[in-house]
Amino acid sequence: MNSRYLTPLSFFPAFLAIVIALSGCATVDDPFAPSRQFANIIRSFPATQQQLPFPEITRIAAPDASAAAPGSELYIVVHPAYGVFFQDLAKERFPEDNYRLLMKQFQTELEFISKRAASGATLILVLPGENADGVFSPTYPSYRTYLNMAAGAGRSVYFIYSDTQSSGAIFQDDMIRLYYFIRALRPAKITVAGGYIGRCQREFYNSLTTYIDKSLVFISPQLSTISPDDITKKEAVEILNGLERQDYTLVAEFINQRSGSVNILPTPQPEKAASPSRKP
Repeated sequence: MNSRYLTPLSFFPAFLAIVIALSGCATVDDPFAPSRQFANIIRSFPATQQQLPFPEITRIAAPDASAAAPGSELYIVVHPAYGVFFQDLAKERFPEDNYRLLMKQFQTELEFISKRAASGATLILVLPGENADGVFSPTYPSYRTYLNMAAGAGRSVYFIYSDTQSSGAIFQDDMIRLYYFIRALRPAKITVAGGYIGRCQREFYNSLTTYIDKSLVFISPQLSTISPDDITKKEAVEILNGLERQDYTLVAEFINQRSGSVNILPTPQPEKAASPSRKP
């Protein structure tokens, strides 16, 4: 990996400092402050034209099945950080609570990618493809920097492009290559993360389960992202309050509503406070 870039472990604390600083900028008198926070986050990643530091699945041979460790878990993140780098948040006006929820999900996703990559776990990133004009988004140079910082040190990180920037489906030829790649790994379970729920995530899930046994594929509520377009301010507040308590019930319900018949990982329930003991 190019030494000019930070590794995931050294990058994450620095990124959190940026997030904390930006999250305190919003004021009641400035309704555009939250959207500017996300614009500032993009600017905090210096653009690079260098290639990604991990291999593209469609350009490499499938792993040797005899060398794979069957029974391991495979993690796939659909369109990581999409809301920050590809949805033009700087020009839209969502309620501040919708921004806060997206920021919370962005932080959780980044931490997950960084830790999984650093641990050596097999991680596949489904990256947004070209836009309707057949070119990549203007934010891609900064997005490459983000991906390098988040996962560049991983020994088992791979990527594949979706059909387009706004779709999570995979071209058939690419999906066949992905199928053989996954088959060689022989995972016991495939966990799908990322977003948006009911949009690109659902499209990818449907593409994947056309080829892979559906009983092996699960969506993780803890690691799934909701579009700020799809919820009201009230819903954002309720979901965010749940996430703060590590209660993912509302996210799981949202996946059920928006994604149809999918397998959802069980969500841990927050521990209830013990009732005070009564004196005799």
